[in-house]
Amino acid sequence: MRFMSMKLSCVLVSLATVFISASTAMSEERVVPLNISLMPPFAIAGSGDSVVSNISWGIVTKTARIEGASFSVVNIHTKSVRGLQSAWLVGTSGGSVDGLQSSLIVSSAKGDVNGAQVAVVVNHAGGSVDGMQVTGLISHASSSTKQISGIMSIAPSAGYQLSGLMSHAASAGNQTSGLMSYAPSAGNQVSGFMSHASTARLQASGFMNYVRDTVGVQIAGIVNVAHKSTVQSGLINVTGHSEGTQLGFINIAQQQDGVPLGAFSYVKGVPVRLNTWSDETGFANIGIVSGLPNIYSMFVVGYRSYDTPKWWSVGYGFGAHVTRGANFYQFDWVTTAMFNEDDPEFNENISRLRFALGRQLASLCMPVQA
Repeated sequence: MRFMSMKLSCVLVSLATVFISASTAMSEERVVPLNISLMPPFAIAGSGDSVVSNISWGIVTKTARIEGASFSVVNIHTKSVRGLQSAWLVGTSGGSVDGLQSSLIVSSAKGDVNGAQVAVVVNHAGGSVDGMQVTGLISHASSSTKQISGIMSIAPSAGYQLSGLMSHAASAGNQTSGLMSYAPSAGNQVSGFMSHASTARLQASGFMNYVRDTVGVQIAGIVNVAHKSTVQSGLINVTGHSEGTQLGFINIAQQQDGVPLGAFSYVKGVPVRLNTWSDETGFANIGIVSGLPNIYSMFVVGYRSYDTPKWWSVGYGFGAHVTRGANFYQFDWVTTAMFNEDDPEFNENISRLRFALGRQLASLCMPVQA
């Protein structure tokens, strides 16, 4: 009995050894030069996580990896792609892609993409993209060197994003969008409607630029808003601290270390003055003087009523105000356009170079133009 028991144990151990060896052999990858597949499991070289194909072709292909080229309607590689993965509908990789992944609907990789992803609808990379994503609709990646999308590009970190609608990133080198660019940290943002960032070197948009912290240059068709700026150019410019130039119709700054140029420029702590005068043209003029204490801009409106027809004028000027104790010297250049009430299409322009000197008699008095 003891002998039979020992013999039976040996047989069981042998069977277990054979089973483990067979399982190990089955789990090992097989490299096949060509695999043609109708759909899993109907493939001439098999399908699944143990098959590595050099060339794969069919309707629905599924292998562990491709090291070469794969062509099918639906293309699935559970581990990785090295080479070309081309699908009519959907191409997926369970790991990384080293090469080109292209499809009409979806190109997807769970890992990194070193090369390019191309799709008509959606590109998705679970890891980083060192190369390019090109799609007609949406591109998404954990980080990307370049994203080009018809609708939206999304990446926490992106080198360059080009989108027909919106570009979104936590950190971006360059963003170009038809509608909106968003990135807390951005190098250059160019948008058809709005650019939004916490910090940026350059923002250019058709409607509005907004920076919560610091920006180098802002150029907008309507509004620029920044906590701290170097150059702002738009219809309305608003900043907490301007270190350079504000160029617009209305400029507003809490602190101004540069020069604002516009019809109206407000700097906190600097009073806005009202200037009235008349000259040889017969116009009674009112000018709103704003800007810095020594450098100012002036928006001018004038009216001449003593003759027929009546005349109106509107203009703009800029100048300098220099004080020496109680004395002051003022130089400015004012250009106005004059309009006739009976013939609105008729107008004449006149420019003046003016000089004034005076003495301030009291702190509430305004300087009087000569």
